Amino acid sequence: MLVAFWPLASNAARGPGLDDRGFENAQDAFVAVFIDSGLGRRAYEENREYAAALYQMPDGRWHATPVSTGDLKSCRIPYDKVPDGAVRIAGAHTHGQPRIAGEGKQEFGTGFSTIDRRNALLSYRVTHGRVESQWLLTSHLQILELSFAMAYSPADSRIGVQSRIRDLGLSERFARHSADTGPLATSR
Repeated sequence: MLVAFWPLASNAARGPGLDDRGFENAQDAFVAVFIDSGLGRRAYEENREYAAALYQMPDGRWHATPVSTGDLKSCRIPYDKVPDGAVRIAGAHTHGQPRIAGEGKQEFGTGFSTIDRRNALLSYRVTHGRVESQWLLTSHLQILELSFAMAYSPADSRIGVQSRIRDLGLSERFARHSADTGPLATSR
């Protein structure tokens, strides 16, 4: 579950250990915050969510806010830490393990939940498209992006918000990072 809070505010600080110069794209910022830092591994082992807001400044470089710590099913994305000058914003969060004790064989966190999608769409609408996407490290250690854009439907002659989910194909990098740091803990 993804929890979004508004309004956006100034005076953002960068995430722990992140380069002041920023990153070329949102994908590189996501990887730095959640993969290279070991935070994705930690989220899995602790079975909790973590979140950050990724943002692009006018110079084209992407940055990240400090990370918020959540619980098993939710985490607040710190949009309030994004500076006013940011031109594009993306929410980003992790999910924990796919199994929850006492819940049988049902798997959780394998993709964007209904609440994740609802909050992402609300964030897009409230900011008039300034928050244009959400990034997720799933409980299966896949990296997904949910993006929004205005689109025209010739079938019914309407203009509306269109969403798209794509697998960013970065799971191999996570696997390499995990191989360097040891196996992940098993599900609880």
